[in-house]
Amino acid sequence: MRNINNYLYCFNLDLDTDNIKQECFQINELLQTLPQPEEHWINHYGSKSSAVHKDYNIFTWTSSYIRTLYDELRFTFNKVKDSTEPYAMQGWLNVYEKGHNINWHKHWDSEWKAWHGFYCVDVEKEQSHTEYNLPFMEENVKIESKNNLLVIGKSDNDEHRSSVWNQETPRITIAFDILPMSSINKLQSNNLNHWIPI
Repeated sequence: MRNINNYLYCFNLDLDTDNIKQECFQINELLQTLPQPEEHWINHYGSKSSAVHKDYNIFTWTSSYIRTLYDELRFTFNKVKDSTEPYAMQGWLNVYEKGHNINWHKHWDSEWKAWHGFYCVDVEKEQSHTEYNLPFMEENVKIESKNNLLVIGKSDNDEHRSSVWNQETPRITIAFDILPMSSINKLQSNNLNHWIPI
């Protein structure tokens, strides 16, 4: 485990990324049947699978490989969380084609007591990274992408982005948000259908 200022935690897992990748392709194909978001949202998020992240939860996909990732994520999050309160999670697929990425963005403000992270499925066709701008550090933190890398971090007004992808085959990651139940209870009811316990 790599610990960055008790804020970001990096773990090298040992999961079957080839089969997870195949399931990601199946999920992405299914997501293409959803209504098309406005073009500026696809540009903002870098892909349709990311732009429609509020419409599904990848961890409800009925497959043994995604389920194994969920179990591993659950076990790992319990190592780093700083509260005994129950949590819930939503997850989505990022499929970045050539020339695409997600630019600087943030997820949650401090009062939500949230966590965010990602898992690298197929990211090694070229050097790529995720860059964080943490509010309490002068220099940005760059995390190099590697298959089977799991990153879990607090979501406390930080910003992050991924590098632009330049290969013909896509860069595939799975991202997620984690909220304590006290924050889940404050969400609007139309945003609750895809959160699951972790």
